[in-house]
Amino acid sequence: MAQARGLEGVLKSGVVGEAREWTCDDLAGSQANAQSGQSGFGLLTAGDEAFLARAFLIARARRTLDLQYYLFKADASGAMLSAAILQAADRGVRVRLLVDGWPLLWRDPQSALLNTHPNVEIRLFNPVAGYGGGALAGLAGMLANVRRLNRRMHNKVFIADERIVVIGGRNLADRYFGISADFGFRDMDALCTGALVADIAASFDAYWNSDSTRTLQSVGVGNRSAAEVARFRNRLAQLGKRRRIADFEAQMAKTGLAASLARGELDWKWGQARLIVDAPEKISGALSDNPSPLEQLVELAQSATRELLMVSPYFVPGERGMAVLSDLRARGIRVLLVTNSLASTDVVAVHTAYQRYRQRLLEIGVEIREVKPFAAGDGPRVHLFGHGRGSLHAKAYIFDCRHVVIGSLNLDPRSMNLNTEIGVLVSSEAFAGQVRECVDVLASPDYSYRVRLDGESGALVWDEQGRADGERFGHEPLAGWWRRAVVFLLSWLPIEDQL
Repeated sequence: MAQARGLEGVLKSGVVGEAREWTCDDLAGSQANAQSGQSGFGLLTAGDEAFLARAFLIARARRTLDLQYYLFKADASGAMLSAAILQAADRGVRVRLLVDGWPLLWRDPQSALLNTHPNVEIRLFNPVAGYGGGALAGLAGMLANVRRLNRRMHNKVFIADERIVVIGGRNLADRYFGISADFGFRDMDALCTGALVADIAASFDAYWNSDSTRTLQSVGVGNRSAAEVARFRNRLAQLGKRRRIADFEAQMAKTGLAASLARGELDWKWGQARLIVDAPEKISGALSDNPSPLEQLVELAQSATRELLMVSPYFVPGERGMAVLSDLRARGIRVLLVTNSLASTDVVAVHTAYQRYRQRLLEIGVEIREVKPFAAGDGPRVHLFGHGRGSLHAKAYIFDCRHVVIGSLNLDPRSMNLNTEIGVLVSSEAFAGQVRECVDVLASPDYSYRVRLDGESGALVWDEQGRADGERFGHEPLAGWWRRAVVFLLSWLPIEDQL
């Protein structure tokens, strides 16, 4: 197969024959299902397919693109998406990009260059300092707004033509798409169509028009000159000549999703769905009359009758969470937690708080799997691990294999009390079954350690359950002495409610 050149080359390389010129309206699928109040979902676990889905939705959009993310990084994936966004804007597509104000604090030129296009507008949610006064002024602004600095917009939403949505835990950066050579986040998100799209679009509008949202101009970022924009476009046009980009394009062309997108057909899993989202006012500490995402998760957990599966990279249940889990176990309900190990986590401080609850969780009968920083092998259909060292970043909660929540919500105090979050509750055995398959692979010995209590001493043990040659550890496996030392030192600090 010839090497793919550009996104259209990727699409045509993924199939035999010509790719169909579908639109987002075509891809949206059954109008009968949508009109009956149902929504369709397609799971995205592999980083290359997650990127491909976004890139082709941009390429096929005809009216609007609305993107809401905590992080949109100016790296290889950011450059490829920027090129696609500019092409869409040139076609007359209106593009709105809402990014949390923290990542853009250090004067990202990509944002200013994109924002210069008349059909593109970028806004910042809860920026903590302006750009105009330089680094010292930015630092002063941060120190003067510590409370605001600690509250971030963690939502991840991608809406094309108000017909197709991508929602989940993935930011827009190389480490989330399997492009980074040394480190990758194992993540999960989903394509969505149907009745729920209107609710997600309304949520985006609420954030876009929030009192906490600022234009780039209002924080001192002006439009760039025509010459600067021309140079930017020229750099983006040369992307395909870079070895890493060309290799990534060739990798995408081999995916099953490339063939499906070429036909403009997806195997939607249909069911009833509900949006779970914080109001933008949460960022200022305001209370909402509607149940919070946490309260809705607790309600779902308490209604479980057989099984609760939790995938959360950062897990700090607190006493309320321990009470809920204790009640579930007392009723004989299986509870499985998949989270990061100390060796795989990218936030050691959160692991410090989690390990305070770990023994108690095991004592009440919660099954714990801690993800390894390196995988022994990829599952047959689920490619959650990229190159090099990896860290779990996916968030998914399955109730009785009938209902599943997927989105940006972690089970930790930060998601519960400080950040704004978004997710979807899908009531579909078919979709829940797909997510369950991913959890089973992630919890397997190739990917995770089983944490248990030694039968004689009661001490914590990490092992590779089910493997004849599996290793057994009496301490946090593969975590260097310095990580264990940091956990010990941080354990003395009263910081759990900030994690």
